[in-house]
Amino acid sequence: MSAGPSDPGAQPGGSESQPGDSESQPGDPGAQAERTRLAWRRTALAATVCALLLVRLSVARGLDAAGAVGLSLTALVWLALLWVTQRRIRAMGVPDPAGVGRALTAVALSCLGLGLLGVLLILA
Repeated sequence: MSAGPSDPGAQPGGSESQPGDSESQPGDPGAQAERTRLAWRRTALAATVCALLLVRLSVARGLDAAGAVGLSLTALVWLALLWVTQRRIRAMGVPDPAGVGRALTAVALSCLGLGLLGVLLILA
């Protein structure tokens, strides 16, 4: 049985694009790049909040040796994450941005590092 005009799953004309079909217009900048930039900004904001919470935890400990190391590592990981996110935001400004590749790995490792620092500061 072939798909006729009454079939809801059929696309009239075969290859015609539907409104909202982003794959049909690869050159259309649309809002996708802006949404991606905003997602990277949210990532940087979330990392900043986590880093501030770790700084608060380090200061609440009285800045002993473990607190000072935790504070230093927190700042280092936060700066690395901020650098990666800002780099990706700038990369979204070009018409054909490169893939995220290593940036996602760096963000994942930074988030893992902030989490581990938090656990170590709590347990130390």
